[in-house]
Amino acid sequence: MVLVSSGLHLKGLPEHGTYAATKAAVRSFARTFAMELKDRGIRVNTLSPGAIDTPIIDGQFKTKGRGRRRACLFLTITPLGRIGRPEEMASAVLFLASDDSSYSTGIDLVTDGGITQGLSRVAGTAAFAAVLPVYSGGAVPKLALALPVRRRHI
Repeated sequence: MVLVSSGLHLKGLPEHGTYAATKAAVRSFARTFAMELKDRGIRVNTLSPGAIDTPIIDGQFKTKGRGRRRACLFLTITPLGRIGRPEEMASAVLFLASDDSSYSTGIDLVTDGGITQGLSRVAGTAAFAAVLPVYSGGAVPKLALALPVRRRHI
């Protein structure tokens, strides 16, 4: 069994307290179910993705432009320098559900490009402001990655 949580259950993010709490509850259910179902041979794990390039990013905002600006923000704070792809999450779920992870139960596979490790890429104010108008929709542009980025831990 694979339950989908979120990397936000590991970090505080302003205005996402309720969302993070519900994802922490999913994680707790997985740990409990793993212990309750082990004698029946059922393994239970969670997948905790970070920002994934799906319509949910745009759907959280009143306009698509605001959603795209948030996608650019995710891009700047992700150490791997990009937003995750749905097929990457599908591969992670397949791994957790397969015999390739047969010795794993109760684990949380965090697939967030490194955000929860505290190794964030944070753009300087001028560079970040330059990213926002670049991204008008579609896939995250490679051009945004080419902008100067000042690295620091947050």
